Amino acid sequence: MLPSPPTSSPTTSDRTAPFWYPLYEIPWDVSGCSNKLPLPYKNIRDRPNFESGEKCCKTAYRGQISKSCLCNYLDEPRLGCPGVVAYEVTTITSVVSSTITLGNIDVPTSSTEREELVSTLEQTIYDMLVSSMGSDHVQEVNIISIGGVNVERLRRLVVARLVSSSSTDVEFEAVVTWCSGSDEEGCGDENSSNDSIGVVVWNEVRESMQDSASFESAARNSGNTILSTVSVDSVIVNPSVKTTSATRTGVGVVSFAIHMIYKYFHKEDLPSQPLLFNLSLCFALAH
Repeated sequence: MLPSPPTSSPTTSDRTAPFWYPLYEIPWDVSGCSNKLPLPYKNIRDRPNFESGEKCCKTAYRGQISKSCLCNYLDEPRLGCPGVVAYEVTTITSVVSSTITLGNIDVPTSSTEREELVSTLEQTIYDMLVSSMGSDHVQEVNIISIGGVNVERLRRLVVARLVSSSSTDVEFEAVVTWCSGSDEEGCGDENSSNDSIGVVVWNEVRESMQDSASFESAARNSGNTILSTVSVDSVIVNPSVKTTSATRTGVGVVSFAIHMIYKYFHKEDLPSQPLLFNLSLCFALAH
C-alpha cells in the first residue's frame, strides 16, 4: 500500500492513475484490480491502493481460485494462467566487417563535417542492408575507419586534408541478428551452428553491397555535399564473421486455437514450463 496516498483523485493524460485499486463492485471470484481513470468510487481513501497490479492482486484477491485478477486484469501475462507459457528465445548475432573503397571524396577539416560524413555513410550503408535484409535483421552499422584512420582518432585530428580524392577505404561493421527465436529458417535446426548462421549472414551482406550503383545514388542524394560526386571502386566483405548466441526465457500467450488443440488431446490446460516455440509446436501439441 502506498505510504502517503494523495488526497484527491488524480488525472493523467493517458487516463491512468499512478496506483492500482481493487474492483469491489465486481463479484470477488471474477474481479480484479485496475489503474484506470476515472475512479469508480468517490473518495480516493475509500479503497486501498497499490504501486503495482500484481501487488494489488496478491493482497486484495489472495486465495482467489479462479486467478481472475492475475489472469484477466493485468497488462502482462502470468504463468499459471490458461494459455500462458514460458518459452525459450535464442538470439544469434553476427558482426560482419567490410571495406568499401570510394573515389572522389575528401575528408574535411571541420570536426562537425567529419561527424556528418561518418553519420551519412553509416545511414547510407544501413539503408542498403535494410532494403534487402529487413530492419528486423540489421541492428546497426558502425564506421570503423576512413582512409586507414580510426574514426575516434579522426574526430580529434585537425589537418588540412586527411585523405586524397583518388581512393579512400571506408571500413565498417554491420551488426545483424539473423535468428531471434526459432521461427526462421535454420534457427530451429539442431544441426545449425553459429558458424553456419555466420556464413548465411556474410552472404546476405555481400549480396546487399554488390549494388554499387544504388549506393552511389543514395550517397550522392543524401544531402551531404562531400558525397555529391562519390563513386564506388570496390567492396570487400571480410569472410571472418564474429557470431554469438544468447538464450533467454520469456512469457507469452499461446493463441486460443493452439490452446484448445492441446486441451482437446490432453484434457488439461497447456503446461507452463519452457517450450521451444516454433511452427512445429502446433503439431507437437496434438501428440
